[in-house]
Amino acid sequence: MRKVAIELMTVTPLFLGGSDPRSGQPPELRPPSFRGAMRYWYRAALGGVVGDNWQEVRKLEGKVFGITSEGGEGKSQGSDQGMGSPVSVRISSVENLSSQDYQKGRQKPPPGKDYLFWSLAESGSRERGNYQPARKYVQEGKTFSVVLASRFSHNPSSYEFRHAVYAFWLAVHLGGIGARSRRMAGSLIPKKVQTIEGVTFGVGSSEIESVVEYLKENIQIIRENIKQDLGLNPKPPGGQFSRYDVLNPQYCQIWVLEIYEDSETALNKVGSELRDFRNRKKDDAREVYKWLSVKQEIATVERSQFGLPLVYRYTNGPSGTIIARLQQGGESDKIERRASPLWLSALRCGDGRIAVTAVLFRSQFLPKDAQLAIKSKEPFPTIPPPAGLNLIEEWINSFPSRQEVRYE
Repeated sequence: MRKVAIELMTVTPLFLGGSDPRSGQPPELRPPSFRGAMRYWYRAALGGVVGDNWQEVRKLEGKVFGITSEGGEGKSQGSDQGMGSPVSVRISSVENLSSQDYQKGRQKPPPGKDYLFWSLAESGSRERGNYQPARKYVQEGKTFSVVLASRFSHNPSSYEFRHAVYAFWLAVHLGGIGARSRRMAGSLIPKKVQTIEGVTFGVGSSEIESVVEYLKENIQIIRENIKQDLGLNPKPPGGQFSRYDVLNPQYCQIWVLEIYEDSETALNKVGSELRDFRNRKKDDAREVYKWLSVKQEIATVERSQFGLPLVYRYTNGPSGTIIARLQQGGESDKIERRASPLWLSALRCGDGRIAVTAVLFRSQFLPKDAQLAIKSKEPFPTIPPPAGLNLIEEWINSFPSRQEVRYE
């Protein structure tokens, strides 16, 4: 049996929960949270090789992480039980993970950290029936271990365990765990530098060029080994956008935006830059005001590029929530959420400084027959979604020290 334990430390607040994360219960470090993140990044890595063949991606993903009976591809000999994962994930060596409620400050505009984590603070009121208590989080600097193990006798020629390690590397270095992980929450870092299955866990130098090279080398090792293990040549999806998030240089760009002294500074600086940038887009705000107030058709809402739903509120004016809707327009055709194509993460370097990374997936924003709409019972008109990701690109380009990770 192949087995490895990776000791991790929280770099930014880690928001985890059970079935009811708003119940006031402390965060739970549970394997499903990590398996879910690993699945996502493994799908992206597979898509970067397989292309837009979703059925093939699902089949290959199932060989590493298992597949439910609904998936169909993993059934064996007529069984409807699906296929279990050959790799186990468990949590160990957990120190006292004391938690606390996330409380936002009262200053206006909100500090960058509160802007990034806005949905996790206490909100609403009991009188109106929409009260939401604050989410609890694990503080920075706490440690625990994630143990990956093959469930069966280790076969040196099998790749499943190795690919699980790759998925874990991607989840830790390019993403995060738990709520708001696309906005720098739940960033983790290995406590010590170690090489596992050919990839290095642990960022050394905090020089921006060194961080870029570290990410480039390990991403290329992962992509090349997956190609060799599966006997496949890369098959780019074709077209301007991929159907889903894929780790392929044609459809996924990665940057190191800046190096900061500590995680608190990184959260507040990056969050403030994002808040101020979006607030400066007054033309977009004026157009949306027309749409909300007099139902005047506009071209699109560019800020929806950052994800849906998008809430607009105007002082002494209208408010509304922008979602998407399929052309049929029925209640069941609402698309309430479109996750942001932009991932922001914090990497802690060997000297304690923080490198902030940005990952931009150029995937199809909405189904082809979907339009932006206002979430309302009234028959508001629909408008086309943004044609590209120019607004996100403009924000990334506002960081003067940014460097792109040009992987192959």
